[in-house]
Amino acid sequence: MVTNGSDSATLIRDSLGAQGFSIEITREFSPAAARVLPDPCALVLLDASTVSQHGAGKLREIRKHSAVPVIVIIATNTADVRSAWLEAGADDCIAIPVHVREVAARVRAILRRDAKAQGGVLEENGVRLNIATREVDVNGAVVEFTTVEFDILAVLMRSAGHPVSRDHLMETLHQRKATAYDRSIDMHVSNLRKKLAAGKRQGAIKTVRGAGYQFCPGGERSAAAAAAAAGGPGSATTGPSKS
Repeated sequence: MVTNGSDSATLIRDSLGAQGFSIEITREFSPAAARVLPDPCALVLLDASTVSQHGAGKLREIRKHSAVPVIVIIATNTADVRSAWLEAGADDCIAIPVHVREVAARVRAILRRDAKAQGGVLEENGVRLNIATREVDVNGAVVEFTTVEFDILAVLMRSAGHPVSRDHLMETLHQRKATAYDRSIDMHVSNLRKKLAAGKRQGAIKTVRGAGYQFCPGGERSAAAAAAAAGGPGSATTGPSKS
C-alpha cells in the first residue's frame, strides 16, 4: 500500500489487516514501483494524494514493465480524474469517503480472478490468449495488458461473435452493475482497442449499439475498420460505434 498516512488510508490498512491480508506500507511511490517490478506483489493500493498530479505518469512507467493490479484511492471523484488513472493503467478507482467493506470486496475480486486462472488457450482473429500464463500474443507478438484489460479480453473472446453487455462485464469483474455515469469499462475497452490496433488487429472489438461490446471472430471486422481499410466514406466516422 502506497500512502502518506491519511485517515482514509489508515482505515483501509487496519481493516484489511484485520481480515487477514498481509500489507506492506510505503510512503513513496517510486520505491513502491521499484519493489513491484523485480518482486511482484499480489496487488497495489495507491493513495492518489501521495503522488499528486504526477502519479498517473509514474503509473504509466510501471505499466511498461508490470501488469500488477493497481487500485487507486482518489479524493476527487470526477470523470476526468477517473479517466486519467484508468488510461494510465489503473485497474480500479475508489473514491473517498471509502467504505472498507467495498474496498475489501474489490481487492478480493481482483485476487480471486487471478487465483481462478487455469490452463487453457483462447485463439481468435489473430489473438492468442493463454489463461494459465496470462500472456497475449497479437499476430505472433506478445502484448502487455493490465489485469482488468486481460480479464475483459478473455470474457469477450469466450463469447466471440456475440455481444457482451457492460452490465455483464461489470458484474463479472467487480460484482456490481454498471451505472449511467460509470465509464470504467468503456475506458478499459478503449485501451484494449489501442493495444490490439498497435498489433495490427484494428476492429477486433466492435460496439453493438444497445447490446455492448463484441469480439469479432476471424474474418469479421467492424464496419468502421472495414471502411478504413477500403478508404471509403466510413473511414472518418466517429462516435460510440467507432472501433
